[in-house]
Amino acid sequence: MTLHHYIGANKELPLGTFGQKPTYKPLSELNIRTFDRNRKKTKIYQKEEPLIEIFETEEDFAGIHIAYVDPVYEAVRDKFMHPFVYDLGIIHSLRPLFLFIETELSKGETIEIYSCVDGLKRKIKTIN
Repeated sequence: MTLHHYIGANKELPLGTFGQKPTYKPLSELNIRTFDRNRKKTKIYQKEEPLIEIFETEEDFAGIHIAYVDPVYEAVRDKFMHPFVYDLGIIHSLRPLFLFIETELSKGETIEIYSCVDGLKRKIKTIN
């Protein structure tokens, strides 16, 4: 079973990931051993080495992701009074959610948050 979170608002919310603080480093600067040292590998030089997204601490990794509701879960809209409903991904901590609410909502505006377990309804029906 999967825990799903949704957020509803009176206005459109920005989509994307919020709260995370990644840094970007070239792969050559990272101390990652991904191949057998006994095996020789020819060096390939690139003009621009791709940057890898990394997080220095757990706090840097924490964030939220807001996206449109997957059509499979459209029925969740019935749980909200607000017209704009989004899928809410919580990454590691609730703190970024509260910071997002603080920055995105004006005084007097409200949001709704709904969490549910995928498959729980089916399980309850089979018990009865």
